[in-house]
Amino acid sequence: LRGSPTSPMMVPVSRDGPLVCTYQQEGLWLVQQLDPTSAAYHIGFATRLRGAMQVPALERALRALVARHEALRTRFVAVDGLPRQVIDPPPAALTLPVVELAQAQVERWATDIIRRPMDLATGPLYRIALARLAPDEHVLVVVVHHVIADGLSARILVEELAALYAAGTTGDEAQLPDLPVQPADHAAWQRGWLTGGELERQLGYWRERLADLPTVDFPTDRPRPARPTGMGAGVGRRLPDDLAAGARAYARRNHVSFLAVLQAALLVVLNRYTGQTDLPIGSVFSGRTRAELEPLVGY
Repeated sequence: LRGSPTSPMMVPVSRDGPLVCTYQQEGLWLVQQLDPTSAAYHIGFATRLRGAMQVPALERALRALVARHEALRTRFVAVDGLPRQVIDPPPAALTLPVVELAQAQVERWATDIIRRPMDLATGPLYRIALARLAPDEHVLVVVVHHVIADGLSARILVEELAALYAAGTTGDEAQLPDLPVQPADHAAWQRGWLTGGELERQLGYWRERLADLPTVDFPTDRPRPARPTGMGAGVGRRLPDDLAAGARAYARRNHVSFLAVLQAALLVVLNRYTGQTDLPIGSVFSGRTRAELEPLVGY
């Protein structure tokens, strides 16, 4: 949902009492109520760290990160049947659990941390753990619930944690962008703007665009379960460098996004398997249409 010259300015709002959620957070909160133990919306990643590790400096960096980003201190309580955000104060200290593991144990350990349920009402909605494989080799696991973060947030977390840790080991100050607003301010802005005629205008656009969409009759290797399980898999394949460079050059020559070129290839494959020519597909969109949202951890 794009900002426009007529949309209001995004400004900080009072933190007294529970705060409204965005429409996206409200929807994800509802999904979580249907299956509170599901880890389908956990965003988890592991980073291998080589070299001497200063755990106290890493703990200070993590505390600074949590203090800087309100999303990491946010939980969601029900008020009259609707979710409201509660932002807790920054922790006085943050202790990072460290376990000694062999290389063969890392994947199971990380998977357990990522899949362990989170309680949206009690929080915290992030989890961080460190495994020591050798004196100079560690694995850091970070998992956040999607209701407080997105894919771009993961990159922000890694980059800022690295900057804060590096600064902490040298006594310097990390050079991080200012955060004039936080996700709770964005939620109040969205609720104030997307209402009445503007909300109906945007909803009407998508009702028209998505009306009468056909079902993609794609052959699968097993029947769809009666209830979604969240289970799935990813397949990675490295393409030749010249092919990737050629695809990017094609996108530039034709003034289209690289994503559009990739989607065109996917549509060709789907057409060959289904015989259909009208194929609705989707792609991830960050929703960050305003500059002040770019440096935020949030959803």
